[in-house]
Amino acid sequence: MNHKQKGPRWKELMADFFELPREVLLNLPRLTMLGNQQVLLENHRGIIYYDSEEIRLGIRGGELIITGRDLQVQKIMEEEIYITGRIEHLYFEE
Repeated sequence: MNHKQKGPRWKELMADFFELPREVLLNLPRLTMLGNQQVLLENHRGIIYYDSEEIRLGIRGGELIITGRDLQVQKIMEEEIYITGRIEHLYFEE
């Protein structure tokens, strides 16, 4: 087993042992939706593409693709992004 394979597993064990949220320790994206109108994504890695029908966001291991109508980025911070509009689909792509 090489070093890269040990790292994530070790962090998972630490998160479980200390009862820490995995998304914090492993830098995983955390997605919160309110119906099909609002999305809050934490631990993003920036906007890859943005228009009113599609938003692509960088996340650990790939992209989160949001499609819909009248999509808008309402607020963006270093680790959080808040999106509104009529959300029709969410896809995770590696």
